[in-house]
Amino acid sequence: MFGVFKCRKRNMDTGLMTSAAATNVEASLASTGVKITTGGGVVSVLAFLSSAQFVAIVGIISAIIGLAITWWYKRRDSLIIRAESEERLRLQKEETAQRMLIEKERLNMEKEKHQLEMKLLREKQADK
Repeated sequence: MFGVFKCRKRNMDTGLMTSAAATNVEASLASTGVKITTGGGVVSVLAFLSSAQFVAIVGIISAIIGLAITWWYKRRDSLIIRAESEERLRLQKEETAQRMLIEKERLNMEKEKHQLEMKLLREKQADK
């Protein structure tokens, strides 16, 4: 679905990222987005108070970029959590279905055993 779900921490042999490293990088970038947003907001307020229009515009742009970065990584995290939750639910359903099949087979075997025992008992009674 998204390339996000395949991202893993970098393995020293293969150079690929494993999930822990990818999560650390994403958390760091999300934290950076919050800091940029806060800094941009502060700069724009200070610039407005000092009437420096250029600095105010830079501050507003920084705040918007920081907000976009924060939104992007929060959205990614929620998509990852949702996908993991759906996968866990799917695995639980498969496991439950497998258990039900095993239990059904066990009950069928007990039923057949009981029927054979009853048949043998009737044959013994008929022989007497």
